[in-house]
Amino acid sequence: MGRLDGKVAIITGTAGGQGRAAAVLFAREGARVVGCDVGEGYYKDEEVTGASKQYRKWTAKSEKETVDLVQAEGGEMISMEPCDLTQPGQADELVDLAMTTYGRVDILYNNAAKGEFAWFEDMPHEQFWACMRQELDTVFLPTKAVWPQMVKQNKGSIINTASMSATKVFPALPCVAHMTVKSAVQGFTRHLAYEGSLHGIRVNSISPGLIASPSTGPLLDDTSWSDEMLVGHMIKRLGTPEDIAYAALFLASDESSWVTAANFPVDGGATSL
Repeated sequence: MGRLDGKVAIITGTAGGQGRAAAVLFAREGARVVGCDVGEGYYKDEEVTGASKQYRKWTAKSEKETVDLVQAEGGEMISMEPCDLTQPGQADELVDLAMTTYGRVDILYNNAAKGEFAWFEDMPHEQFWACMRQELDTVFLPTKAVWPQMVKQNKGSIINTASMSATKVFPALPCVAHMTVKSAVQGFTRHLAYEGSLHGIRVNSISPGLIASPSTGPLLDDTSWSDEMLVGHMIKRLGTPEDIAYAALFLASDESSWVTAANFPVDGGATSL
């Protein structure tokens, strides 16, 4: 018996990093996974060259690789690629794919995001709002698309990806836009949990710390930067995508049936220092 047997899970941003780890784990636990990603060529960097092998394995950016990994283990996964979740129509198409194939959606894991990083004095208005689209619309639009189905089912679990940066400033990280949007994700989660409680829908967020992933790859190549960041963590190692995936698994499963409106820090103790 798997912890997600019989459930259908949409996971966004599954070509690498935390999304790939979640797709593999959820399928291993019995879920039928519907993934998506923006498509090859969207990201410029192909791997975390300055990190050890245990971190590099999650940085590949190929949706087909993820599907192959899941199927090689006997799991079930379909995918939509390319899929731009800043576009309402494409979020609708992703949910339609799940409904057409499986007839229901039990879990929505809003993992996909692309941050924009610069100090405030160097950040143009256009870049700030690009961050809003890439990290907030990618939560709002899939949720908007799946909401009517979960209301109809009177059941569902929605998991949003926030960040330790919503509540903690790091001198080495210029993230005025990222911090703003991840704070918004936490607020969105809390309010939506109330609305969802009227329809049997649970809504929670996860706030990762410093994770080795496609988005952090270029930064991790600078070991002086990563060392400075880890000073602010109680556990002195980089987080892995698996660390986040196991938290998401709990929130996706019926084991968390009395958990909603919660924010789960998975950050090596960073937000407590």
